[in-house]
Amino acid sequence: MNKFILLAIALAVGLLLLVWWLPSLSPSSVSVQPTLPEEAYTEVERGSFAIARGQGRGGALLGEEHYTLGRSPQGQGNLRLISQVELTVQGVELVMAQELRLAPDLKPLFYRLEADTPQGKQEIEVLFAGERAELSARGGGLRLEKEFTSAEGFLVVDNNLPSHLLIVYELIRSRGELEATALVPQALVAIPLRAARAGSVGLTLSGGGPGLAAERFSLWLGDVQFQLYAAEGELIGGKFPGEILIYRNDRFPEGFVVAEELEEGVPSEELPPGVREEEVSFASFDGVNISGSLTLPEGATGPVPAVLMIAGSGPTDRDENAPGLRTDFFKAVAYALAQAGLGSLRYDKRGVGRSEGEFRRAGLSDLVGDARAALEYLRARSEVDPQRVFLLGHSEGGVIAPLLAVAAPGGGEAVSGLVLIAAPAHPLDWLLLEQAELIGRALGLPEEAIAKELDRLRRFIAFVKASEGDWEDYSLEEVRRWLPELTPLEFEAYKAISLRWYREHFAHDPLHTIRQVRVPVLIIHGEKDIQVPPGEGELLFQALQEAGNEEVELHLLPDLNHLMRYHPEEPTIAYRHLDEPVDEGVLGIILDWLRARGG
Repeated sequence: MNKFILLAIALAVGLLLLVWWLPSLSPSSVSVQPTLPEEAYTEVERGSFAIARGQGRGGALLGEEHYTLGRSPQGQGNLRLISQVELTVQGVELVMAQELRLAPDLKPLFYRLEADTPQGKQEIEVLFAGERAELSARGGGLRLEKEFTSAEGFLVVDNNLPSHLLIVYELIRSRGELEATALVPQALVAIPLRAARAGSVGLTLSGGGPGLAAERFSLWLGDVQFQLYAAEGELIGGKFPGEILIYRNDRFPEGFVVAEELEEGVPSEELPPGVREEEVSFASFDGVNISGSLTLPEGATGPVPAVLMIAGSGPTDRDENAPGLRTDFFKAVAYALAQAGLGSLRYDKRGVGRSEGEFRRAGLSDLVGDARAALEYLRARSEVDPQRVFLLGHSEGGVIAPLLAVAAPGGGEAVSGLVLIAAPAHPLDWLLLEQAELIGRALGLPEEAIAKELDRLRRFIAFVKASEGDWEDYSLEEVRRWLPELTPLEFEAYKAISLRWYREHFAHDPLHTIRQVRVPVLIIHGEKDIQVPPGEGELLFQALQEAGNEEVELHLLPDLNHLMRYHPEEPTIAYRHLDEPVDEGVLGIILDWLRARGG
């Protein structure tokens, strides 16, 4: 996993984003020296935010940001937000200082971040002019310049700087709803920002005293969801994926706990017409209990055809949602199937949702075992016709589904067909290098920076292939023999996924497996997929045909991304358009193909 991949994970796990441009900041005295003409600012507000993992007294304090907001009496009364952040995460100390200048209407004019690192001083500056933002970054002997445009207007929401949310909150409060472009300078991305009121929530003060009623606001960066809390017209905190909590520790020194019964945020949904659903569980190969949803057509009088859905990589639940990232891809497919007269089973991965086990210890073989147990359970249900069971795999699920098909007696007689959506054709080591290059170019990185990251990733791959056991068998110093620049923070981030998972994926060739599949196969791929490039679908199609499988269908769909959403923009690592439904064309292709094969 390289820094680009770490960035993609960071965008999905909340406020505590890993800083890839400033990878290993050391504690130091950092001061911002503005490059715009200086103005005199009168202090309007000062305060501090704590950044913690977990809530209340049981949470772990990670660091603080001390900020000052000032207003210039000159001209129109511009604003200036300055702050310094000190964080300690897994033994790594991060110290950053920033300045954000704003017009009276809170539009950004200038932003600067500065830090001293073991590699020398690193700086980011952004100048805003109308619909343009011009970014300049310097550090590690590299210089990068990049330009962004936005018709909606920019807001700066940078990594590990909670004070920026003060500006976001003021705009939500005045407008009720907010749509803009969030510029995340350290991540070198600009992504859609949406925010709206989301009712009220109860807060319990960890230091004792009466509870506090707060307004709640939902905030989306891209399609990663956050919650902000305000009381008496003032932002007092927020809750983010990965159990990250920020709070005004100058007001609440020991923090607060959000009332979970009010915080779920997503109201229970009524099932659409013609659909019934049952919570189910089954034991996997090693006794781990896996939970899921069996979805069936309402009023069915006999056994129906059914589809087992196998999710993509990461800690995803039965609907293919990850922490802070609500996609509901599998839920949409399940409901469409039921309304068309088909059943389905989707399940939480081990260690996710209601399933037992520990996700970070799972290898590819464990996930295959869980999928096989799910298939056996589905075929044994009396409501399901065991002779008409199909497999639908998305992304990594598209690697697992063919393994189940070829392992069945007779090379696939236990299933009637495969639906492969955004499935890879190459082993993971090749795909990681391809992803890194594509993402680097999408971010506009210099070729020199891309080459350095590819070299780093190749060394990580070499370490994984030479490794034995799992992460607990290696110290940071041992891994540094392969990756000398590895920081403790990055080392801990790597541990989110098992070494065994990497090794088993690196050793597995999807094309070798797909050539053995004898059942009908439907392949669907979005042309705007930057995670699994569309050429992978073409390779799978070619391999099946060359192996003599005559029932193969390929659909390369324009302007669709990895999650089968309409994506007219250039491909990007930041998920977009998840507030829109799964593309109806994709659902139609799946249903037509299943009907034609007895579904």
